[in-house]
Amino acid sequence: MQDDSLINMEVNVSGKTYPVRVRPDEKVIVKNMEKEVNDKISDFQMTYANLNKQDCISMTLLTYAFKARKEQSVSALSSKLLNLEEMLDQALN
Repeated sequence: MQDDSLINMEVNVSGKTYPVRVRPDEKVIVKNMEKEVNDKISDFQMTYANLNKQDCISMTLLTYAFKARKEQSVSALSSKLLNLEEMLDQALN
């Protein structure tokens, strides 16, 4: 990917702005993710009123990390099952 194909954007997470560079076709995805992350942080702030903003941001990060790891595990398992299915097909034919 060439740098000249990237555009500059600002993403606001919990009141703080961060510069990012994305492909033009990713702009909507980034904006949707920005809203999703901020909504999740707000949910944690309402649910756990005793926690500070940084704790809620950390909990949001952990939520996404756990989700990514779970999806990675499911993908690996799916790949192994497909390989097993191919091996069974070859053995039966």
